[in-house]
Amino acid sequence: MAKYLCGVCGFIYDEEKEGKKWEELPDDWVCPVCGAGKSSFNLLEPETKSKTPPVSAQITTESTGKKLVICSVCGYISEEGQLGEMCPACGVAKTAFQPYVDEISAKRRKVLNLHLHNIVVHFPQAFSILMLFLIFMAFFIRGSLQSEFMTAAKILSIFLPLSVLASILSGVLDGKNRFKRTDTPILKKKLIVGIIFLVFSIVVLLILNFSNLLLPWRLVVFALTALCALSSLFLGYNGGRLAGLEVPGS
Repeated sequence: MAKYLCGVCGFIYDEEKEGKKWEELPDDWVCPVCGAGKSSFNLLEPETKSKTPPVSAQITTESTGKKLVICSVCGYISEEGQLGEMCPACGVAKTAFQPYVDEISAKRRKVLNLHLHNIVVHFPQAFSILMLFLIFMAFFIRGSLQSEFMTAAKILSIFLPLSVLASILSGVLDGKNRFKRTDTPILKKKLIVGIIFLVFSIVVLLILNFSNLLLPWRLVVFALTALCALSSLFLGYNGGRLAGLEVPGS
């Protein structure tokens, strides 16, 4: 199975993972990350991966006068003066590093290095999965412990919609800064699922805090919380597909 590299953003189309050969894609198919056409893709030979490593999100600076080097094995980028005897990411000797020129402007790089969206998205993931566990366990325990589990779920439900909203806003900002647009296939999917996630989280908040929480309502809130958890996993998976991808330029 072959792999094809997008010359615009660095996205790799893997025939094995996607389940469809390159030749079978329609002529109007576009890169799911940056929207570039098929003509922007090049066949990625097996040995190309080590010779042309992907742009890493680990860039520390691109200030004038500071030389950057890139690991030819894993793509880790560092200042030449800060590099030790081995790559801090994969452990190969520093002789595997090559000179690197950052194609991202200093202003964009400064924002990207905050990793704001990557940090924020962990909160709704953690909240939804923990709430799912608490509500699930409440079906099997009785007495004061059950009440404490549900109280904890109620408290988390207050913060869940806020964290989802923060993730959506930071995701839009990250998309505009990283890819200079937010209407590509993957980004649109993430935005739609994020809005659905937000709606589910608000409904969970209302049920947990304003219903009698008898068995039927607990079943409903458990199902909705499960959908929240699935949404967070979907967003995390698709976010991982975008890791390290950036459209070059100012």
